[in-house]
Amino acid sequence: MPHEGPLTAVEEALRKVRVAEAALREAVDTARAAGHTWQEIGDLLGTSRQAAFQRFGRPVDPTTGRSMTELKPPDVIHRAEGS
Repeated sequence: MPHEGPLTAVEEALRKVRVAEAALREAVDTARAAGHTWQEIGDLLGTSRQAAFQRFGRPVDPTTGRSMTELKPPDVIHRAEGS
């Protein structure tokens, strides 16, 4: 069976990493919602504010306040091809 011995340990370690990553993302989202800056978060993570934003941030449209990752006009591909 392929998932015995050392491979089981690798599989379990990977599961723990994924759980920890999800917890970290949720904690960062909570910190941002509480008003903490990317600089504060980056300092805590031992990285720059830009790196923290690149890893955890979601660009927001300044005119609407909506997440730009969620905004996908239905004709976006056709408009890009026409450029």
